[in-house]
Amino acid sequence: MTSHSHGFYARSSRSDRSGLRGSGRTAVPHPFDEASVAGVPVAVTTMDRAVEWLQDWTERRRGGIDVRLVNAYSVVAMHEDHDYLALARRSGVSFPDGAPVAAVLRLLRGRRDARRVRGPSFFTASFDRSAGTGVGEFLLGTTEDTLTGIERAAAVRWPELKIAGAWAPPFQEQVDADYVALCRDRIAASGADRVWIALGTPKQDRLAERLAQELQMPCIGVGAAFDFVAGNKREAPELLQRLGVEWLHRLLTEPRRLWRRYLLGNLQFLWLVVRHR
Repeated sequence: MTSHSHGFYARSSRSDRSGLRGSGRTAVPHPFDEASVAGVPVAVTTMDRAVEWLQDWTERRRGGIDVRLVNAYSVVAMHEDHDYLALARRSGVSFPDGAPVAAVLRLLRGRRDARRVRGPSFFTASFDRSAGTGVGEFLLGTTEDTLTGIERAAAVRWPELKIAGAWAPPFQEQVDADYVALCRDRIAASGADRVWIALGTPKQDRLAERLAQELQMPCIGVGAAFDFVAGNKREAPELLQRLGVEWLHRLLTEPRRLWRRYLLGNLQFLWLVVRHR
């Protein structure tokens, strides 16, 4: 694999952990500064830097790391599930997926350099960067039809991309040792270099942490990104994405499933931000 060093590891990592004392988190194995969003440590970065870091980490085989794409919904979920919050505080890196999360970093934490790392865009931009380098991608989650759709789309959009394997595991609510072993063995046999997981929040993040440790490779939870690339769902118009109201498009397209997440969840997120301020 071709190696492109951009000086990510030439300096030690710094972190802004205000409000995170007692979290039990140890040294951060990534180069990003972090700032608290309602008690959740979130990386201060940009899309381009996040993509370049992941590529560099993968090519240099720096080991296992779990990557989360954090939005308002996941911040609320972490406060409703203390084990999930503990995971975010101890492990891997959380990128600011949601526009509200990035806005908190800029407006309340004073990090003007913080930009959104939108999950589906991070997924496709990473494929743009990976194509032709020999990095083997593994797709884990959703359905066999969706995975087939991604592979068809990739053959056209990224003809030089190496998809080492793809698998839709049987449904299981809990991430127990047997489930982790089932996924681990399938991925290990493929010879992949990193794993993209779409199993929903928080399951995909719990699995990413375990697989990263056992496989010693990057494992990234990307949620709806699989459906967008496969063409199962339409992404929000670019204007709505830039305005930070992509959630409105998703609410209008799937109101029964998402009304509680966005209407009530966004209010809960604002309350958590105010409370931690």
